[in-house]
Amino acid sequence: MSFIRNCVFTVVLTTAFALFGSPISVFADPILSEETPVQSPVISMPGMASSATWVFQSSEEGSIGYAGSCGTGDLVHAIAGSNTVKFLSLQPGTHSNCFITVTSQLGIVSSPLRVREFTVLAPLAMTINRDSGQPSVTNNPLINFTLTFERSIDPTTLTLDDFIVRGGTLVGFSSSDNRIWNVQIKADAPGMVTFELAACAVRDPQGAFSEHSSLGEIVTYDPIADVTAPVLTEVTPPSAVDTDTTPNWTFNTTEGGVITWGGACSSATTTAVAGDNTVTFSTLIPGTYTDCTITITDTNGNISNILRISTFTINEPVINPSGKLFTVRIDQSSIQSDPTTNPEMRFTVVFNQPVDASTFSTSDFVVINGTAGNPKLIPSLIGEYTYSLPVTATAPGAVTVSLPANLVQSSTGDNNSASTSIDNVVTYIVNTGDTTAPVVTEKKVVFTPNTVTTPNWTFNTTEGGVITWGGACSSAT
Repeated sequence: MSFIRNCVFTVVLTTAFALFGSPISVFADPILSEETPVQSPVISMPGMASSATWVFQSSEEGSIGYAGSCGTGDLVHAIAGSNTVKFLSLQPGTHSNCFITVTSQLGIVSSPLRVREFTVLAPLAMTINRDSGQPSVTNNPLINFTLTFERSIDPTTLTLDDFIVRGGTLVGFSSSDNRIWNVQIKADAPGMVTFELAACAVRDPQGAFSEHSSLGEIVTYDPIADVTAPVLTEVTPPSAVDTDTTPNWTFNTTEGGVITWGGACSSATTTAVAGDNTVTFSTLIPGTYTDCTITITDTNGNISNILRISTFTINEPVINPSGKLFTVRIDQSSIQSDPTTNPEMRFTVVFNQPVDASTFSTSDFVVINGTAGNPKLIPSLIGEYTYSLPVTATAPGAVTVSLPANLVQSSTGDNNSASTSIDNVVTYIVNTGDTTAPVVTEKKVVFTPNTVTTPNWTFNTTEGGVITWGGACSSAT
């Protein structure tokens, strides 16, 4: 057995001498060292993948393994000696975790060799916009743009020839920080004016090239263009002191346009028309409001004066003296036909507390398409105080009645909540003298049994009109 082992051992050593000249190298790890680091920074070319060259030494030949943010190189097999690797498709940024290993022919893996940290510079991005004071339509042929680079540039690389101007002639350009540049162009004729920058036109101090800019914002030169800005004035200020957290405010503008709110106030209303405009502020918390402003930008980009809204205060809601809610419910009367050909109709108004009659009048009600008469107290259930309210329709259509909050007081001094309702609408239709009622027949029944929860049903009527649904079925029709 020993002889066999010795024979095997002897064969291995002989093979080792024949292949490598030294039996010791058969069992040693490949030794790696950096010869030439990546030249940093790596300059990216717009529209091209970034690559970088790196040189390392290996004591033995073998296959190369790559790890980290550098990805894969173009070299897959190392020789004993100097090896040049080209890293492919490098992403912009700092690369500090790139490693390689070499696996010898006998499968022995080297210790990882770390590539010295280097940086890949991204191409310079930029934006081209109208100057902040430049309207989109102007009657002034001198037009100002703002060219903004993502970082400062080498100013000596930006020249007149780099600008591709459309509709005008470049007058000049300037910057105080080499990043944000004012560019002035003179329109050649009425029409659109803009510009762009070609790729690689500009470099930053580290040598990175600029990208090809997209086409900039367009300004239209029109010698007879409207350059008059809207003028805003306050018409009805918010109540100076109120508990309403969504107060109304009315202003006037000489031109319509898009609203820009400033300060602590805002509104779902974002456009205005020429003339008076009433807006409702979004919900505000109790406090005093002194910094609310509004501006309007018209269709030609002209910006109005900044209108400051008069100071107003929102107080915490007042708690009713009795500590109870004073509620009111308004619905069409149980004896009211709906729809009706009679313009005189009835609604019921139900309070949950006795009413202080001195605080309750016809003018308290908000009636849409109608006029309210005097409410009359009628018998009702215990704990309810019901009034019959006559209303006269103004014109054919829906008549709606409601009662805003804080207009009526109970006998204990409580203020009413805004009215609620189940059905506070009655439809008034004009009788044209036709006394023949429509005849309705079923045309297509609902298939039954059925798993569809919104089935269709077809019927025929001899006349059109308003539908009244009964029973358990209803429809948006």
